[in-house]
Amino acid sequence: MKRLNLMLATALTAAAAPAWAVAAAVDTHSPEAVVEATAQCSRRADWPCLARLMDPVALKHMRGFLGEAIEMSPDDPNIAAMFGGKNLEQIKRLDDAEFFAAFLSGAVSNMAGAKVESVQVVGGVAEGEDQYHAVTRTSVRMGPAQTRLTTMGVVSVRRIDGQWRLQLKGDISAMTEAIRQARAKAGPTGAGPTGADGGPAPDPTESQPVR
Repeated sequence: MKRLNLMLATALTAAAAPAWAVAAAVDTHSPEAVVEATAQCSRRADWPCLARLMDPVALKHMRGFLGEAIEMSPDDPNIAAMFGGKNLEQIKRLDDAEFFAAFLSGAVSNMAGAKVESVQVVGGVAEGEDQYHAVTRTSVRMGPAQTRLTTMGVVSVRRIDGQWRLQLKGDISAMTEAIRQARAKAGPTGAGPTGADGGPAPDPTESQPVR
């Protein structure tokens, strides 16, 4: 669970922001403006701000996946840490945006002192009329030594009812879907899916060797 939290939080915060202040209002009719606001919210660790820019369907999808994981391990002390000390009943009362913001706040706080240092939007490209993708270069300081880690990422937005909304990153969507399918195969007994040799199937959250 903790490994998954870090993977999700790292990917979702890869759209880090420059140091300038976020505008009071975001022009959601402009994909570039939404990408910029997304980066700024992340840079300031303002997760409610980021949640307001998200596609509500994406929020619901993530809530459904993580909610299942939480209910399967209600006594896991990591869950309270993930959500700022909230218990299971308090977590259930959060709406989708609050759930998203609380999860990111807790997960990022456990990422070895990770702090987004800078970001550069390298460029952007439209995909048809209703999708836009921006490439970013992000620098993060991590660990006691505050080691710098630089990564490239893609921020995607989609036009929904005339407004551009932030989407979950493709790798996160694929990972959550893979885990959902693995759980479905496990069935109600929780025995878990099996691999080709009859043993446990590989955990989809684990890195697999390239063959």
